[in-house]
Amino acid sequence: MYSPKTEAVNGPKTYWYFALDLPAAKQVKYLKKLIEARPILDRIPDQSLILENNLAAYERIQATRGNDYAFVYSVTGKSFTLQLGKISGENYTAFWFNPRNGEVKDAGKFENKGTKVFTPPSSGYGQDWVLVVDDEQKKYAKL
Repeated sequence: MYSPKTEAVNGPKTYWYFALDLPAAKQVKYLKKLIEARPILDRIPDQSLILENNLAAYERIQATRGNDYAFVYSVTGKSFTLQLGKISGENYTAFWFNPRNGEVKDAGKFENKGTKVFTPPSSGYGQDWVLVVDDEQKKYAKL
């Protein structure tokens, strides 16, 4: 933690007691909701879901999946190509999750084969999105 009594490490810009009131501190509840919405114990990082893996750190697309779902995070709302066939099911349903306010937007239904390009609803600095892809037969809630 960074306070006036300690030296800053790795460049913090705000004392911890002020950071508690920053927008991201209030948004953690949305991330918790997303993480708990799908089985946790079979979830693994899997960058093979994404074809664009040569991006700079500030544009990087991160992917994780369970046996029957996947989460793909785009930090700046950058489009990406999803490699299908990595989770169970013949058909998928997908939606965009907004980690800033917890809202969802439909991303459609599609077959589990080949590749598919996804474009988040908005892009740019501060426009991060999570694509949630589910095995249609699981009938997971949209949050």
